[in-house]
Amino acid sequence: GINSPFMAARRGGVGVFWDVDNEQPHQQNSLVVAQALASTAAHRGQFLQLHAFANPQTLFRSGQLQPSLEAAGFTVIRTNSAYGAVDLALSSAARAWLRQVMQPATLMLVSSDRGFTPLLRQARRRGVHVLVVSTWKWAVNAHEHLPWAHMHTVWEPKGWRSSR
Repeated sequence: GINSPFMAARRGGVGVFWDVDNEQPHQQNSLVVAQALASTAAHRGQFLQLHAFANPQTLFRSGQLQPSLEAAGFTVIRTNSAYGAVDLALSSAARAWLRQVMQPATLMLVSSDRGFTPLLRQARRRGVHVLVVSTWKWAVNAHEHLPWAHMHTVWEPKGWRSSR
């Protein structure tokens, strides 16, 4: 099940937290990217919580972005335009998810923002598998990294993993 409030606490849960302001798909393939992220999550667990966080300007610039994200199963969380609002909302939601999820679980962060380092550290301390999808490898607290560029094709992520 996707985005059911009762699914977060099930074993094998995968929480996807996408900082859309930081990792934006090109307008013409936003659905493909969103579907690739959802597929990557589905390969790591059965009970998915797919969340995409963006400010109104990001969603406005690409009129088809929100419908594409929703079509792929993401719940879109529209924040205000204040500096750091997306990061704050994403961190808060991810921490709430971490408090209720049972092991085994995977937290999948889609962002190249180093400001999420404390969140990833907290997830690892709780025994959650941490996967980061980003433009560049930055997260020393991640178990796995996948390249953002490869989410733009019908490519199944394999072989780009690095363990820490």
